[in-house]
Amino acid sequence: HPEWQIAFWAVQLAGLIAVPLNAWWTEDEFTYALDDCEPGVLLVDGERMDRVAGWARRAGVRVVLFQRHGEARLPDGVRVERYEDLPAPDPLAAPPDVEPRPEDDATIIYT
Repeated sequence: HPEWQIAFWAVQLAGLIAVPLNAWWTEDEFTYALDDCEPGVLLVDGERMDRVAGWARRAGVRVVLFQRHGEARLPDGVRVERYEDLPAPDPLAAPPDVEPRPEDDATIIYT
């Protein structure tokens, strides 16, 4: 999914923390990691939506869904935006003015 790479670098440019999660995880494994890292936005594809929907509903976070083929079932009670409906960035805009410090995390990796 090329959207993952775009999102990862956008998070880095914004000075936020990217938390890539294992696509093979079960719902319980996703729940553990999401409870631990407490993301403000969740980028997910249609194949994993059912495994993270319960957590997203309880946490009330914004979910950005990207779907390569077909339609994903949108769960009730989850704030979902479709990736393809997001506005395109201005190609001439400068990146955010962020000053990362050496001690700032860039990513969290669960193993």
